[in-house]
Parts: sequence; structure tokens; C-alpha cells
Amino acid sequence: MKDDSELLAQIRSGALDDFAEIVQRHQSRVFAILCRYERDVHKVQDLAQETFFKAWRALDCYDARRAPFEHWLSRIAVRVALDHLRRERRTRDEVALSDLSESALDWMHNSNDDGQPDASDAREIL
Repeated sequence: MKDDSELLAQIRSGALDDFAEIVQRHQSRVFAILCRYERDVHKVQDLAQETFFKAWRALDCYDARRAPFEHWLSRIAVRVALDHLRRERRTRDEVALSDLSESALDWMHNSNDDGQPDASDAREIL
């Protein structure tokens, strides 16, 4: 069995199918890291895919002298998870138009005479 550095050298030389071996070797660690940040299994799978995709795209930047591949990949997974949490936090308090009540939608379509919404109605809807 080849070690990570041999596999990475082959991948860099054009043996692109060897990346599947890298994924198989490290997927349990990547999933474990991501599960600390997200509980939804489907989202964890998406985040794992994003992690491996980012690693794939950045393979030229990996320097084995600075850290083992496993540590480098773990840092990518943590960054992907933190980016995910930031995106979730930004959208958590947003409300989709489809979730608004009929009165809110009516208010948005019908403003008062001067074209401005009534402040008390806006406050109630918000």
C-alpha cells in the first residue's frame, strides 16, 4: 500500500484516479471533523465533498515539509465548516416571501397614498 506522499506524487503526475484512494483513506476523519460543526448528515456530505474538492484544487499548494497531508486536509475541513456556519448565521434570521402571512404580502403590494408603507404595519410584520 502506498503512503499519502506517493499517492500525491502520482496524482500530481497525472494519475487522477488515485485521488479516490485519498478520499477513501481520509473520509472518516473529514466526516468526524465536519460532524462537530453540523448535525445534518446531508449537509455534512456536501461539506465533505466541498472539502475534498478544495483539497483537489489546492494540491499544488500542499507542502509535505510543513505538515502531514492529514493535517493539511483537516485544516481545509475546519475552514469549510466555519464558512458554512457563517453562511448559516447570515441566513438564519431571513424569512422567505413564501413564509410571510397574507397580510404581510398585501401590505407589500398596497402601500398608502404617498407610496410609503405605514410604520406601524411595517413594525408588526418585521
